[in-house]
Amino acid sequence: MKIALITDSGSGLVSYGDVYVLPLQILVNEKTYLDGVDLTNHQFYDLLETGIVSKTSLPTPKMIEDTIIDLQAKGYEAVIAIPLSSGLSSTMQTICMVCHEYQIPVYPVECFSTCNIQKYLVQIAHEYVHQGLNPNEIVEILNQKIEHSASLIFPTDLEYLKRGGRLTPLASSLAGLLKIKPLLVLGPNTDGKIDVKSKVRTEKKVAKLVLDELENKLKDGREYKVFVIHARKDEEATLFCDYLKKRLKDVVCEVSMDEIGAVITSHTGLGCIACQFIEK
Repeated sequence: MKIALITDSGSGLVSYGDVYVLPLQILVNEKTYLDGVDLTNHQFYDLLETGIVSKTSLPTPKMIEDTIIDLQAKGYEAVIAIPLSSGLSSTMQTICMVCHEYQIPVYPVECFSTCNIQKYLVQIAHEYVHQGLNPNEIVEILNQKIEHSASLIFPTDLEYLKRGGRLTPLASSLAGLLKIKPLLVLGPNTDGKIDVKSKVRTEKKVAKLVLDELENKLKDGREYKVFVIHARKDEEATLFCDYLKKRLKDVVCEVSMDEIGAVITSHTGLGCIACQFIEK
């Protein structure tokens, strides 16, 4: 069976092999950019530093329709869809709708996240496709890994998330409180929506909470991939990554660092750091 993988630019990927990446849209000053196509991460970071207000949107239905038509023309018999969390976007719903319309079997994978967790799932799914696994087998393996995943997010400014409507009501209410540094969480336990895990007074305490949480969680005997991601917070993210590696020296895991993509930074804001983990 010839299987295609469809994801979106929340993954930070570009199309390759059997992987097809749908660019999400970013609206800045009435101009629409395609994430990862005509706007890079750093170009968008620069725009945010000027004080612009941005909005985001899922890929257009026509863009998704054109992709499905192209896949059918290339002889693909099934689609595994791994877009960003349905709790943050309706991209999954639209992909499934178009696939059903064109009568191509679609196997949705709810990642309950985005960024590097989403990227990792696409990458290993691509490997499984080339190993000859069928879609049901691949989805089952991915879902098992997703059960042991989460994203811990510590933004410097909650207004971005509040404005974009990506916070739960409780988390949104914190945006108006002074001197509160919330630790946010995104994952299966929050149904793919961003919620508050803890509230503290300083960034150092937030960092300590994340280190403690990860050390406790990742000692369950599984092997993990851990990603420290940030939006123009290089020095602090590097320092945190170094501390994390020391704290997890007795844990079987692989720690790496990356940037938060433009379309996600539109909601988390500059200066955000997040730590994601998923079973390897």
